Amino acid sequence: MMAEIEASAPRYLLYCNIPASWAASPYAPTEILQWFNRYAQQHYELIGIVETRSSEMPSAFFWNAEARRRRPGPNSVWVLRRKGV
Repeated sequence: MMAEIEASAPRYLLYCNIPASWAASPYAPTEILQWFNRYAQQHYELIGIVETRSSEMPSAFFWNAEARRRRPGPNSVWVLRRKGV
């Protein structure tokens, strides 16, 4: 998957920062997460954050400068755009 993403250099990436979606466990491999942190920082810029919340509270959306001012927390989805596009 890492090689496919690098080869295709997509214009946008979505990163699901929701621990349950990755089925994280002490024994789960973390190579793709480490790769993503390096690759995204080098080639992409954060342009959006969706903070998922409880069923009683709607999700919150932050775009562009407002998204970059926020610190993405757990239970969020990040929208990244390839630099120079």
